[in-house]
Amino acid sequence: MRYTNLLTYLLTYLHKLSYKNRLAQLGLESLYSRRIKCDLIMCYNILNNLVDIDSDAYFKRSEIHKLNK
Repeated sequence: MRYTNLLTYLLTYLHKLSYKNRLAQLGLESLYSRRIKCDLIMCYNILNNLVDIDSDAYFKRSEIHKLNK
C-alpha cells in the first residue's frame, strides 16, 4: 500500500472513501502527480541552467528553423 493511500486510510472518518475521494477531501494530490510535477520542474531548471547540471547529458536539442513566408 502506498504511503499516501495508507495515511489517508488511517483517518477514521475517511476510510470508507476511495483513494481519489480521500485525496479530494483533504485537498491533496496523488504521489504520481507530485512526482510528475517535480520531474517537470527539474527539467525546466536543467534546460534554463538554474542548476549545475549539463543539459546536454540528458537532452538532445534540435535546431529551430524559422519558416519563410
